[in-house]
Amino acid sequence: MANATTKLLVAGLLVVLPVGADKPKRGQAAPDVLVLVEGGNLVAPAVLLQAEATATRMFARIGLQVQWADRQPGQGAEPAGSGCTPKRPEEIVIRMVSKRRGSVGGEAFAEAHPYASGGVRVTVFYGELSEATHARPRRQPILLAHVLVHEITHVLQRVAQHSATGVMQAHWTTRDYVEMDEGSLEFADSDAWLIHLGLRRSQSPACLETASRFSVR
Repeated sequence: MANATTKLLVAGLLVVLPVGADKPKRGQAAPDVLVLVEGGNLVAPAVLLQAEATATRMFARIGLQVQWADRQPGQGAEPAGSGCTPKRPEEIVIRMVSKRRGSVGGEAFAEAHPYASGGVRVTVFYGELSEATHARPRRQPILLAHVLVHEITHVLQRVAQHSATGVMQAHWTTRDYVEMDEGSLEFADSDAWLIHLGLRRSQSPACLETASRFSVR
């Protein structure tokens, strides 16, 4: 299965304070993941900022630092440097579009390409998500946050798989939406492990060699 498609229902709202996607300040550690959002102008700024803030906190709970930035269509990522650059963030491009493609399931709000090595690896069908929350638009930020986390996780894990519980379930239940209202869904332990394993595998051979030299036992 080349793509991972999320089939979701409408969630309740969790009101959060927005945070920016500024570059790390001097002395601040580089992020583990840099998410480049293309087509973010489709989303109301307040909705997008709240969704990114919630997603950032969800990843922070498993020790992952995520930074967000805008990306212009056709803009390429910076070329990877030679040697070991262990703190170079994993770059993931997310594209917001208004309509889902005909080949995508009728209930899907997004799709991910976990086996791709570059380019747009997550597409969010924001028009569909917005339409689904049209009657209660304040529900959009928390739903968008969980969609983003779910799809980014597919890319970081580098595998199309779902879990029995938590944010990586194939389908969220009514009880899951209640948990979203009260806070946010958690990662299953196995999902957190797969994320960190995927990031380790993305390091250059030089980094892996260096890491092995300094391993204890």
